[in-house]
Amino acid sequence: MSVGTLTKAVLAHAKEMGTADGRVRSWVAYLMLSGLLKKVAQDEGGAAMTVKGGSLRCFSPGLMSFPACP
Repeated sequence: MSVGTLTKAVLAHAKEMGTADGRVRSWVAYLMLSGLLKKVAQDEGGAAMTVKGGSLRCFSPGLMSFPACP
């Protein structure tokens, strides 16, 4: 899906729901990020990702935590 197509879909949904397009954009961004983090955690064999204070933190079994994902 292209950026233009996604933008049109977000604007149409926001208009249909009667809400601000920024709120829908935030919702879509959250869904994309959470889906990506879930996939990475499954692929990495149990690594856990959290967002704390606006930064992404990764925790991997047997390793110390570090502030950003490799």
